[in-house]
Amino acid sequence: MRKWVTRALAALFCACVLFLCGMTFVPNLREFGYAVFRRYANYLPSNATVFDNISARISAFEDSLGNVFYKKEAFQQLNASLQYAIGKQMLYFGDSTMVKLRGGQLYELRQDEVLSETVYDLVELNAYCESQGIPMVFVYAHTSLYGDSQELLPVGALDYNNETADKALAILREGGVDVLDSREFLRDYPLEDIIYYTDFHWTVPAAREAAEQVGAWLNANGVPADESVLAEDMYEKRVEENIFFGRLGQRIGTKNIAPEDFALLIPEFSSYIKVTHREGEEEEVREGAFEEAVMRVDEAMRRNDEGYSANCYYAYGPHAWESEYENASAPDSRVLVLKDSYGTPVAAFLSNAVGGLLATDQRKTTLSAEDYVAQYQPDAVVVVYCQDMLREKNYAFMDE
Repeated sequence: MRKWVTRALAALFCACVLFLCGMTFVPNLREFGYAVFRRYANYLPSNATVFDNISARISAFEDSLGNVFYKKEAFQQLNASLQYAIGKQMLYFGDSTMVKLRGGQLYELRQDEVLSETVYDLVELNAYCESQGIPMVFVYAHTSLYGDSQELLPVGALDYNNETADKALAILREGGVDVLDSREFLRDYPLEDIIYYTDFHWTVPAAREAAEQVGAWLNANGVPADESVLAEDMYEKRVEENIFFGRLGQRIGTKNIAPEDFALLIPEFSSYIKVTHREGEEEEVREGAFEEAVMRVDEAMRRNDEGYSANCYYAYGPHAWESEYENASAPDSRVLVLKDSYGTPVAAFLSNAVGGLLATDQRKTTLSAEDYVAQYQPDAVVVVYCQDMLREKNYAFMDE
């Protein structure tokens, strides 16, 4: 009898494994193909060998698998609830640890200081731009802004966020790269104004401040930009209450943290912008006032059946392969922006200040940064990356 019970349990286990595999792989074949044949390039070191190529494809596949695993969020939320129930302040999710800062914001601890080749690639890109007479700046988007103290972390939590940022920015500066550090230009903002409670991105007001900093840098480097349209008092602040539930919040569920308010900044000046979004061979063209052409408020702020939106951060446009902005009323300058998702709203705000802007996500394109510089012939290059883009283990699998 015991033998048959063992066999039945083994059969049930195998059936469950097959079910989970089927529900994970079948709907996501395109995602896995994209990871193995395109996105793997983000994991390649310089002068990659055949074995590096294979390893990079395996890493890309593993990250995609972890991102789309069937019912992943439900398992994570159950895990978080169980950990909270036994009094844990630090939540463990396999390869990551998340805490609540003393202000209530969810935050992912950084456990090492290992940088990727991207840091050195940026130094080489700067040298290339200098050879072409094109100024370049790196805008560092800090993944959590709580100063240099550890006071906001729970007792016992160790984090190497600031140390890693210092290490990366030191390499860039030593390599001659101009740096705008958000830990400096956002230092005087209250914490709740610059980071979300349920998401890892910086807020819309923080992105606008970054765009204003870039505008000042452009003018200082001889590239005309209309700084007036980037100023805080040129935008109306609209707050939608209890609507946003970001990626970190989705890990632990609404039982453990509530959806938060989301602030939008709407221009109070007249504008007319044409924007072309490209994703592979697909192209979308929109034009009109900033709020109509660039922003996507209705789509981003639409609440789901549970009463919240997970897409609020898309309010300033999609995180596309390429987004090209044309603004005839702005100074006739061309700016190339290399970005991750932190840079999407920055590029959107900056499009008010310059005549031409091309924003591209290097995680998606087959062209190198140097190729974009050669083709677009910009007057300036702006790189907006958060720390994850500079780490050995980055978030290349997150396309949002």
